[in-house]
Amino acid sequence: MLPQSVFANIAAVLPEKEIQRQIEALLHLDESLDEILAHLQDESKAPPSVRKGFKDYEMEAGLLFYQGRILVPDVGTLRKDLLQIFHDSPLAGHPGRQRTLELLSRAYYWPGIRADVYIHVDSCETCQRIKLPKPKLIPAQPLEVPSRPWQHISYDFITDLPKDGPNECVLMIVDSFTKYGLMIACPKKTKAPDLVELFLRHVWSAYGMPEKTVSDRGTVFNNKFLKALYQRLGIDPHFSSAYHPQSDGQTERLNPTLEHFLRAYASVNQNDWVKWLPMAQFAYNNAVHSSTGKSPFKALYGWEPALTPSNIPVNVPEAEELANTMEKQWQEIASALRQSKDRMIRGKTTEIPLSFEIGEEAWLDARNINLKTKSPKLTDRRLGPFKVTEKISDTAYRLELPTTMRVHDVFYIGLLSKVKRDEARKWENRPPPITVDGEEEYLVEGIMDSRETKKGKWEYLVKWKGYGPEENNVRRKLKASCPPRDNKPSNPLKSSSAPNKGTSTGSAVKPGNLHYVSKEEVDRCRANNQCIKCGRKGHRAAVCRTGWKVPGELKPKEDKGKELAKVAEAEPESENNIEFVCISKSNITPLLNISIRLKDQAEINTLINLGATTNFISPTIIEQFKIPTITLEKPLTVTMLDGSTPKQGKIWKKAMITFYFDGHPMTHDFLISPIGNHSAILGIKWLKKETPEIDWSTRQLSLPIASPKTAAIAQEEEADNSPLAGIPEQYHVYAKVFGEEEFNKLPPHRHYDIGIELTDDGPLNSPLYSMTDAESITLKEWLDSKLKAGKIRPSKSSISSPVMFVPKKDGSRRLVVDYRQLNNRTKKNVYPLPRPDDLMSKLRRAKIFTKLDLQWGYNNVRVKEGDEWKTAFCTKYGLFESLVMTFGLTNAPAAFQYFMNNLFQDLLDVYVIIYLDNILIFSKNEIEHEAHVHKVLQQLETAQLFCKGSKCEFHRTWVEYLGVIVSDQGFSLDFLKIQAVQEWPVPATVKQVQSFLGFANFLRRFVANFSHMAQPLHNLVKKETTWKWTGKEQTAFEGLKQAITEAPVLAHADPDKAYFLETDASGAALGSVLSQQQSDRRLHPIGFLLESFKGAEVNYNTHDKELLAIICSLEHWRIYLEGTTEPITVFTDHRNLEYWKESRTFNRQHARWHLLLADFNFQIVYRPGKQSGKPDALS
Repeated sequence: MLPQSVFANIAAVLPEKEIQRQIEALLHLDESLDEILAHLQDESKAPPSVRKGFKDYEMEAGLLFYQGRILVPDVGTLRKDLLQIFHDSPLAGHPGRQRTLELLSRAYYWPGIRADVYIHVDSCETCQRIKLPKPKLIPAQPLEVPSRPWQHISYDFITDLPKDGPNECVLMIVDSFTKYGLMIACPKKTKAPDLVELFLRHVWSAYGMPEKTVSDRGTVFNNKFLKALYQRLGIDPHFSSAYHPQSDGQTERLNPTLEHFLRAYASVNQNDWVKWLPMAQFAYNNAVHSSTGKSPFKALYGWEPALTPSNIPVNVPEAEELANTMEKQWQEIASALRQSKDRMIRGKTTEIPLSFEIGEEAWLDARNINLKTKSPKLTDRRLGPFKVTEKISDTAYRLELPTTMRVHDVFYIGLLSKVKRDEARKWENRPPPITVDGEEEYLVEGIMDSRETKKGKWEYLVKWKGYGPEENNVRRKLKASCPPRDNKPSNPLKSSSAPNKGTSTGSAVKPGNLHYVSKEEVDRCRANNQCIKCGRKGHRAAVCRTGWKVPGELKPKEDKGKELAKVAEAEPESENNIEFVCISKSNITPLLNISIRLKDQAEINTLINLGATTNFISPTIIEQFKIPTITLEKPLTVTMLDGSTPKQGKIWKKAMITFYFDGHPMTHDFLISPIGNHSAILGIKWLKKETPEIDWSTRQLSLPIASPKTAAIAQEEEADNSPLAGIPEQYHVYAKVFGEEEFNKLPPHRHYDIGIELTDDGPLNSPLYSMTDAESITLKEWLDSKLKAGKIRPSKSSISSPVMFVPKKDGSRRLVVDYRQLNNRTKKNVYPLPRPDDLMSKLRRAKIFTKLDLQWGYNNVRVKEGDEWKTAFCTKYGLFESLVMTFGLTNAPAAFQYFMNNLFQDLLDVYVIIYLDNILIFSKNEIEHEAHVHKVLQQLETAQLFCKGSKCEFHRTWVEYLGVIVSDQGFSLDFLKIQAVQEWPVPATVKQVQSFLGFANFLRRFVANFSHMAQPLHNLVKKETTWKWTGKEQTAFEGLKQAITEAPVLAHADPDKAYFLETDASGAALGSVLSQQQSDRRLHPIGFLLESFKGAEVNYNTHDKELLAIICSLEHWRIYLEGTTEPITVFTDHRNLEYWKESRTFNRQHARWHLLLADFNFQIVYRPGKQSGKPDALS
């Protein structure tokens, strides 16, 4: 009889009949099937051509069949449910891709069924655990080539040989240069000091001290004694990675050679092998080695020894020739070793190697790990997944292993596999962790309570990690050894190793399971001999049976500001100690979760904690958003309510962070410390300063908003209050560039002054705009400040333009002049603005960046003398004209770009790029970069141009420039744009669709097949198109959002590397991807191209369309691809194009194309369409 668990497992899967009933009920909800269902309802009226197109479809018993199989609509989880039946259920047995597809396809079908099956099987956790990982093709990583004999040596033991006297092992030592081997018999229990004696006798005394050693991770070789000795002698030891002896290949290849020899000559009893070792050593050293092409003996000594006594003279060089002979011979050996190394590297290049990012998860091959389970046949084939914490080399990674796995944490990449997850499927939590000794181990997540028994022993209520709350009710008696080395704590509240339920020690105990009380309350209870849990006298909290009660003093009062002030005063922050105290758990607990938005970044989850005396932020957030940090003069110690210190120890750094909450900008100090699941904690300091309003019933928090008496004007008009704040000290000599005094002066006339030349026709006057009282007051203050600075003056001009306020994202308003009428009559300046892609192409190989933002850059350019009257603007307070160039003038961008280009003409494209008032300085290293920044600041100071210090960024490894994130790795989307796309609501009008397309179009360079994906939305905004938002448009909208969210990093184009161009064409469009191979030996995209065919191109045959795709791609990326030294590899799935360049006869069109491509160095390579990536999506 089958066990009940099997039936439970089968019952967990939805019955197939129930799914078929759901298919019948939900069939009409799939809009993609509407046309098919409509045709089948009245099939007789359709013309023969239409009936032929639908001949494979038929309706029967309320179900739609395709070629005799039930067609499953794309509604709800129907397809997922079927995949579970035919793959996950015990009756299916987790088959592979093809078997699952065959089982499912017997009765069911839907478009894309093969892809869905593959994704489901690949992301199945059970399959990834239990199936053998496929062998990976890993490129060889040869060792460094030494320059002389016995400079590098490798050694290893051959163990488990029959006992011959005291000897049971052989120590194998190989010289990496000559491949000369030593074979030394030794006892099985050879220890590190004995090993040193063997080295001294056989290696160091004869050949000198090596510089580097290579061995496996045997306990003798990895001994502290040997490591200390090597360090003292200046020897660099290297070890093979865990479970991968091939990384110590020199001796591993010698081991079978010796075993083969001894197998041939040892006696039947196998007890005389030691006497054969010298001859085995001679035989090995006298044979030619494949790497050097010489025998190890000749490579070391310069001649070949005689194998047996003979009259044939041995070729022994004369003494005076020996030095020359050996030098020449060593050069030949070094050359042969390098060639061998190159062959190893080239030997396996048919597959792009596997690689992992830091923080990525990986499976670990379990075949070599001794788990000692009841049966290895039923043990998982892969362990994990484990997080990658460090990349040791291209072929070795460090994993974050559980403490129960007593193995080295560095593994060869061939033992690792990628983890594939499907977010829609939850993975099983598998406690307890796997151990190496086969016994169960339980991890303690937290101590929930404790008590002292009559016999003086302590019992603890334990929360076991990985188990549900029902297990918490079981009290498990822990002996004196649990917690370690703590027989009987005098006070459980002071025992950091056995935390009490009311104590936070930085362990994995979740905040929801804790009770917190203030230090004031603890001191008061102790003074009165009261229990801090229930408040009664006569016993301690550790043995309290009543449990926690909320003290009356902690209940919220009406005047929360006074209460917070009292708490803050009671917990002062000392110079080197900080008290981190939290208040009690109940329905009135003052722990609130909010989201704050970092300046120009995404939102982060933040905990408001009335018990925290200051603010904290996670180091992960600091690292993720590259927030500048400040080193504290003295480290701070976070002290818990019981006097204990969390595991992270002292705090050495803080950060001053500007963020937004409830639309309000605010700046506060944060200590950098691990704080559990939250990104940041706001404490008493923040609450006291900002005084938010808290609704305790709804647990909502908001900041009071007072009615403004004036309109907030854009902040960049003003200089920084502390202009040098955030500016590196070495640049303080340029204080004038960042100062307020110089900024408020009228700039001098230069030959770059903007002139305004008018045409003859058209009006030049516009009526005055109305304003609110608040805007009027702000306008008057603005006029007074500009008149005082001399940047405007009263005017008697015959023309005027009105002023208005334009809202900004941060809630402030920008005052601008509406110069539309003036611009219509102004002759246009056609000086070009630089193309962003041309600017970005200059940043390759740059490692360090500094971005300077000019403070109201346009105001640093004067209006040409005699043209000031043309800038006149009217207000309710009079007519004024501007003496400096202002926003809104049509020629302002061109004039300012001309000014900046001429000012930095000698630096442009060398280490500076400029787009209007945005200056980006880039360098290869820190030393060069500092000199470059000095040069730019000197020229700004000389030209009397000024920077906004708070918007400048110095010496960054990445920076936001022209809307994208620039780093040494390439270009990526910034967090705000990704978040804006993720949160974009579904459009309801044509204008909303246009708005989304306009925003998405800016990001199209990061999205493959952008035009193809956006086509349904473009069709919707065409003229005379009726608004209809269907499933097709929704799919396009969601697809674009997902593609932008998952946009890749576009690599820098490097002219010294080879380019790879993948092209493809369909009936309506062409597409291509330009890539280069990066340091990880993978192809990384530089850009994507997708264009529709126009005019006669639509009628080209397949050959010409595929050829046109190559031509358009080369022309599109001409700035990168023209005149390359390395040939461009062009991949196409049209075989006939492979020999097109070598053709001797062309028609007229092909001849023209051939001339167009003459400037490009490229080769066309055929690759089948099934191997193509993104370009082939068009087909």
